Amino acid sequence: MNLKKLKLISIILVIMFSLLTHSIYDKFSNIFTSFLFPVNESIWEHMKMIYVSYILSSIIEYILIKKFKLQTKNFKSSIVFNVVFNICFYLIIYIPIYKLIGHNSFITISTYFISIIITELISYKILINNKEYKFLNKNMYVILLIILLIFIYLTYYPIKSDIFIDNVNKKIGINNYY
Repeated sequence: MNLKKLKLISIILVIMFSLLTHSIYDKFSNIFTSFLFPVNESIWEHMKMIYVSYILSSIIEYILIKKFKLQTKNFKSSIVFNVVFNICFYLIIYIPIYKLIGHNSFITISTYFISIIITELISYKILINNKEYKFLNKNMYVILLIILLIFIYLTYYPIKSDIFIDNVNKKIGINNYY
């Protein structure tokens, strides 16, 4: 096992976890699942799916790194990068397409898969880089907690913006119907 194979496995894991986490809240509606999983079909709520999928994938990556004694100085940095970059990158690509043609499942899923692949390619470069990203490595838990708290807050107090609107169910946030 090397870091290239690890990143290929990570691509598969993130996709698999995304598929698994997409409808957990629908099946197990409670406060805990509302914190971590999409509570509606808005673009924003699906960003939680990215967050959780990368966290879960990173746990498995960590186990594999330890098992196969892979060397990297920037594993924690790569986790922060994966979460932040993929959310931003996906939104930058997807929102203009959504504004032009509306929702299209094929385009949504294709864009998502492409964003995962690009994220993992860059993440690989971070892992093999000899320069250590000390700030991200030291503050990974704080950064990921802040992101989670933002997700939780905006699930219950969403901004009245297009990315927060679930046009399928006519909802914004967890309890707000428009």
